[in-house]
Amino acid sequence: MTQSNTDSSSPQPESMAPDNTDPGPVLNQVGESPGRWLKKAADPGKKAIKGAVFCGLVLTLLTLVQCFLIALLVHSAVIDKSPVSSLWPLFLLLLGVFCARFPLAVLQDLLSFRAAAAIKLSLRDFVFHHLMALGPAYAKTHSSGSLSTLLTAHIEALEGFYCRFLPLMRLAAYVPLVLVLVVFPISWAVGLLLLILGPMIPLCMALIGKRTQKASDRQAKALTQIGGYYLDRLQALGSLKVFGAAESELERIAEVSHDFRKRTMTVLRIAFLSSTALEFFASLALAMVALYVGASLLGLLNFGLTGWIFPLGEGSGGDMTLFIAVFLLLLAPEFFQPLRQLAAAYHDRASAVAAAEEIQKLLPAESPGCPEGTQDLPAPQERITLEVKDLTFAYHDRPQAYDAPTDNDPIDTPSTAPTQLVALAPPVLQDLSFRLEPGDAVGLSAPSGSGKSTLIDLLLGFRTPESGQILLNGCPLKALRETSRTQAMTWIGQAPMLFQGSLRENILMGAPEASPEQLDLALQQAYVWEFAHILPEGLDTMLGENGLGLSGGQGQRVALARALLSPAPILLMDEPTANLDHDSENAILACLQRLKGQRTLLIATHSPAVLEAMDRVLWLTEAGTLQEGERP
Repeated sequence: MTQSNTDSSSPQPESMAPDNTDPGPVLNQVGESPGRWLKKAADPGKKAIKGAVFCGLVLTLLTLVQCFLIALLVHSAVIDKSPVSSLWPLFLLLLGVFCARFPLAVLQDLLSFRAAAAIKLSLRDFVFHHLMALGPAYAKTHSSGSLSTLLTAHIEALEGFYCRFLPLMRLAAYVPLVLVLVVFPISWAVGLLLLILGPMIPLCMALIGKRTQKASDRQAKALTQIGGYYLDRLQALGSLKVFGAAESELERIAEVSHDFRKRTMTVLRIAFLSSTALEFFASLALAMVALYVGASLLGLLNFGLTGWIFPLGEGSGGDMTLFIAVFLLLLAPEFFQPLRQLAAAYHDRASAVAAAEEIQKLLPAESPGCPEGTQDLPAPQERITLEVKDLTFAYHDRPQAYDAPTDNDPIDTPSTAPTQLVALAPPVLQDLSFRLEPGDAVGLSAPSGSGKSTLIDLLLGFRTPESGQILLNGCPLKALRETSRTQAMTWIGQAPMLFQGSLRENILMGAPEASPEQLDLALQQAYVWEFAHILPEGLDTMLGENGLGLSGGQGQRVALARALLSPAPILLMDEPTANLDHDSENAILACLQRLKGQRTLLIATHSPAVLEAMDRVLWLTEAGTLQEGERP
């Protein structure tokens, strides 16, 4: 089904990830924790994350060399009283280490950002294609603002997790272990002190993180709601002005914004408090290491040194030397540095988990649309017969009136009485059957709310009938591939969607390879040339969002020209002349007259003029049944 007002009929590509892998089977798994889901979603950036971790480990080794050189310089200058001329090689080595650390640090940040960008792109692609698979019927039941927030703000909130937290989590596991393995052969006392106080930081982080997570969850839900709220008010700006509700809505928007600001500050306050607590434990550990080293230098303590390595200067038999003291004091902050950085980035994890929960809510959703089959459209594809047999459909996801008991109902006994009333959803369409031969022009009319648009959705595959069949050349619609459905039918809705771009791009959206002759013919048949030639730049005139710059009638004719460029032999239209002026309606009617016999037309409308132009008329009753001929 080529749609002229949405892009949801585009065939879903086989790959939804930038690295040509399909994350769908993995990310579609439900029932797992958001943390595990986030790690599975990291596959597109896994190599870059490993590269960032590797750079961090190399930086750690360079840090060890740097601390060794600084300690050696201090010891040589103070204890050995070496001349400055003899220390220049050490200074040059130290300068070389500094110069080597800078590009590695830049490369580490670059790889982290590249990993986050690749993962976000993959997730946006995955979520977008999942929404496309759910179809327009699903999108109609959800706020467009909430769905756009899902694709933008919530996925953007994952950047800190993949850019900072995930690499730091791995470095926080490796770096302290490497440093402890270096410290223990020098001083088992300092190594033991680091092993005891080091785990206090992640423990404190986990305890405080629970509260941070709850606040982040509330903020993520508020962000989803506020996105839909703002977009709805923006789209209804004209109505708010006309009915004098602009001032009250401004006050309400201020309240909503203030509430979201308070939620954001709550998250930040908890994050900063957690950082303060973690800094306290890190500072306490550093102070204890400094106290031990100072007391050992003064001779007040005489234990904890192994004397296995670095026997430099006086006291090399196991006593504390200035070299060992400086080396240990320089290594102690490096031990806690990755843990402190991880703690500072923990609120990134909380925000990412909250955003992942909102994304996961989309995954178990089942598409209300007709599932895609595996068959191709039976020949001949240029002449298609559309047949509907015993079609029945009801909206079970909509609230319906309860089936209240009557006086004639039997009295329930305590063993058989229901615990609650069950809402019954009456069928919108019931046992519909009709047939469209190639070239038929059929009007579909009914009282408002009787199911005309629902029937169009069913024919397009946007919804799945409860019973009955829709056949194209005798093949069930659910057995056909998406591409075959697109080749068979095209559609123009009540409010055709025009995208921001040139008039030419909007018309060629469904047929970008159309020749200039085909484009010119479609423009003439849809009467687009009547207004296109007076536009500032003709077909290259840029349109605003939702076709801003064109009237409703002009937008309808643009959508009609877009449909005419499609080779699909069946054209479905939903109220093509609704809310149009007399001239625009006449232009649409003239185009429909030209199409009679060339395409199969099924037009849902209330317009007597359109119905009169059709070869025959189908009438939908309020009970959801179908009659043909005169108005029932």
